[in-house]
Amino acid sequence: MSGFVRTIEKRIMKRAGMHRRDVPLQIGDGLPPVVLPLIFDQSGECYGLRWPRRIPAQFSGRASA
Repeated sequence: MSGFVRTIEKRIMKRAGMHRRDVPLQIGDGLPPVVLPLIFDQSGECYGLRWPRRIPAQFSGRASA
């Protein structure tokens, strides 16, 4: 991902109240942990590795249907 795209993504996430956190996951005994950059909202709910399909209404500027 280019630096420009990452900058835009960070601005959108900040405005939408989301943040990316690196979470280490232990897969098996004796193996090193795998670190996943997961996306969380302000309440701590995890959206996974990618953006949620629906951007929060407070960011999109559109009324919820």
